[in-house]
Amino acid sequence: MSVTFDELSLVVCRSGADNKLCNPQSRIVTNVNGYYKKHTMRQIITTFLILLSFCGYAQKSQIKGAIKGIDKAVINVLVLPIKEGETPIFDTTYCANGEFKYTINYSVDVWHLVTLSSDEFQTKFGKGKSSNKELKNREIVFFIKPQQKISISASIAEYGLEYSVTGNDINTQMSKTEKMLFPLAEEFNRLTLLKEKTLSGSKEFELYEKEIKRINNQMDSIELSVISKHPDWVYSAELLPKYPFDTISKYYNKFTPSVKNSFFGKHVAKTLKALTKGSYAPSFTLPDINGKNLSLSDFKGKYIVLDFWCTWCGSCIKGFPKLKEYYTKYKDKIEFIGIDCLDEIEPWKKATVKYELDWINLYSKDEVLTDNYGITGYPTKFIIDKEGKIVLKSSGEDQEFYDTLDELFK
Repeated sequence: MSVTFDELSLVVCRSGADNKLCNPQSRIVTNVNGYYKKHTMRQIITTFLILLSFCGYAQKSQIKGAIKGIDKAVINVLVLPIKEGETPIFDTTYCANGEFKYTINYSVDVWHLVTLSSDEFQTKFGKGKSSNKELKNREIVFFIKPQQKISISASIAEYGLEYSVTGNDINTQMSKTEKMLFPLAEEFNRLTLLKEKTLSGSKEFELYEKEIKRINNQMDSIELSVISKHPDWVYSAELLPKYPFDTISKYYNKFTPSVKNSFFGKHVAKTLKALTKGSYAPSFTLPDINGKNLSLSDFKGKYIVLDFWCTWCGSCIKGFPKLKEYYTKYKDKIEFIGIDCLDEIEPWKKATVKYELDWINLYSKDEVLTDNYGITGYPTKFIIDKEGKIVLKSSGEDQEFYDTLDELFK
């Protein structure tokens, strides 16, 4: 970053994801043609400090929080820019006496999704000590932009974290919604943990699955009620894309102009313009693990599965065992293609080896492809027929995706 003021040029550099300032002594460049004759050293130093403060402030945010039930903890911080091609921040901060602070140093002025997690959280849940990634409210999640100040109030419940976040409209709205959902989330976690200890296929297992589905339906009903009652909430626009196309269209048309013109509202609009069943899958050309470019047209005449994922997505990783099971089952009948998004190349390559992803793996470095396919979350899977038409778009770990494969190739 460089700033020019009169004849003084200040160059400030940043190092890696920590965004630490370099040694100013080695980075100040001055044009001395008359400058020192006009200004005292105190004025020069004051000018430098003012400009440095301004530059830093423009790309920082402050987070502070209190967690009831936690004394000391190492908190893992993931700051994910909601823009493809930008580098996430992976960092840690420390909770002492139940309180913590963290400063985000940004490299880009966009919305970011922040996730705060800790091993200490998991050990404190009363009856819910588990690493099962399906469990809800095991992390603190919120949205933030540069210059915003975020406050978090959290407490350890029986099966998850109950928390509220303030500092911008979307977090306030999200916290109000999560407060309504929290009792159901606790029940979901309780049932999921019981199912974990039950023999798969038993009557008790099936009963738990039925109850979990009922809880999920209740949570969906609450979210849709929020969307319906609050067409002026930005958070309504953030919630909406995970629902079916007809539902998205119904509620989007009721949004206020300010919500439609927001970042999240524009995202919904892209979703509406994206693919539906029966439409042709957009073409693409992407590099594989060895740098060779492959195109969708290279697989013409075959059934295709596209799996959009990323290395930091817990649900994506949790779903790999079942996806690999179906790859083994149908690899002679359908081409499986994994498309990594929102990652650097090296972490992606390492993840394909670590998780033994034997299908074709491609890398997408920008938003063009995900916009064309209307990707609103990860994982998102597509089934494409031999003519190149969409058979199914599936968001999250959805059983319908696997049922559709079984139906196609029974």
